[in-house]
Amino acid sequence: VAYRDSRSNGLMAQAQQQLGKRDIYQRSGIQFLPFNTLYQLRALTEQQPELIPHIAHALLMPDYFSYRLTGKM
Repeated sequence: VAYRDSRSNGLMAQAQQQLGKRDIYQRSGIQFLPFNTLYQLRALTEQQPELIPHIAHALLMPDYFSYRLTGKM
């Protein structure tokens, strides 16, 4: 899942309704932006749950570039 992938559209509002803005912010400290990693992971979990057991690592874009350049995580 790439940064700003559109699969997470609408999931921020859904998560806020389900968990509450305060709880999300207290747990994550993130701004409320629809493309945040939280909503990308939620989209993956909801739309392709069969992939979850096969995920060994999750890298954000800067970490992925670093990995590709150095081979180290």
